[in-house]
Parts: sequence; C-alpha cells; structure tokens
Amino acid sequence: MQAIANASRHGVDLLNLSVGIHHHEEPNGDCGGHCRVADETRLAIEAGTAVVAATGNRERDDPRAVHCPALVDGTIGVGGFVARCRNDLAVTAESGQYWVRNDGLYGPFCGQRRCTPDDHCSEYRYEYPWRGNVSLHNAVPAVLAPVHHPVGSSAEPILQDGTSFGTPVVAGSLAAIISDLDIDPTPTELDRAVRLGATAIDEGPLPKFDAGGTLKQLDVD
Repeated sequence: MQAIANASRHGVDLLNLSVGIHHHEEPNGDCGGHCRVADETRLAIEAGTAVVAATGNRERDDPRAVHCPALVDGTIGVGGFVARCRNDLAVTAESGQYWVRNDGLYGPFCGQRRCTPDDHCSEYRYEYPWRGNVSLHNAVPAVLAPVHHPVGSSAEPILQDGTSFGTPVVAGSLAAIISDLDIDPTPTELDRAVRLGATAIDEGPLPKFDAGGTLKQLDVD
C-alpha cells in the first residue's frame, strides 16, 4: 500500500504491480473495491498514475477470484495466455519456438517469430487463455499477456508461469509507448487504448495486449 501511495505522491506515470491480494475472507473472494489496497489504487489513478496489475493465479483446484487491485475500476488488469506452436520441434538457432526438456518435452511454444526460416509462426500458432487464470466472476482483465518465464540452468531449465510475469510485459511496453508520445495520456485514456487496441486470440472472448494497436488508439485520440 505504501508503494502505491509513494508512486502517486512522487508523480509516477505508470506503476506495475505483479502482486495482489485475494480476499479469501470475503464472499466470492471480492472486497468490492473497498479495502485499503483498493482505496490507495483508486487515489493513485485519480492523481494521474496508471496502474497495471496482475489478476492472480488459481491455486490447484481453487479457482479463487481476480485479486485486488486488478479488480478496481480504472486499473489495467492483466490475465495470462499461452501461445502453443503446432509445428514440429525445430532445434535450431533460427527457430522462434521455445520449450524445455527435462523428464519430457514441455512445448514447443510460439515466440512470435518464424518457427523455422521457411515457416511463418502464424500458420501454426494457437493462442488460448492460460489454464491457471483465476475465476473472473468478480472482474474481467483488460487484456491477456504471455505467462511463461524461463528460470533454472541450461542443464535444468524450467518454465515458470503466472500472471505476474505477463503484467510487466504490458507495463514495460506502455512505458516505452508513453515515452515516445507528444501527449501525456491519463490513466483512463491509457486503459481505454489498451482495451480498444487489443487483439483477439484463438480461444475465448478475452483479447491479448497489442502494443501496436494501443499506440494507434493513442495516436487517434
């Protein structure tokens, strides 16, 4: 809470929050936007700080709910999606695929480049919401973003996943966009541009973040 308040007080334009609170003690896991974290977030947005926040991750068989402050109106909530590559595995430096192989093969996934020098990845890419997304009964994220994050060593690689990894993809892209603009968009204008500039994925109604689409919306505005 103090970090949110400090960001607002010091005139921060954009705040990434790869953390959140699941209100397990509340009905449906929802504080209704009236907890201290939600209040600080609301004040920050009103003061001109755009907030990008992770929606959270389900826990085993518990679907949970969208975490706070991602459920606060005006926050750019970020859920997760996965881009599966349906082409054959291409173990070359030119491949745009990524995967890990430990006890078995996990992947391949699409890195948004060509699968091989001869195959464009769009022909084989299948994008779907990450199965670890929380229940969206209390709020709907603005966009989805990639959830994978590589860790470990070359001998024992691991792909971690979570909405906390997709959130900085959105926040970092927005920071780059804002720095190149001649205008200073408000949090409301930025939220609107992110939503209108998003791109559909292959499965489900929620779109993925599109930096080009967002920039286009801001240029139009």
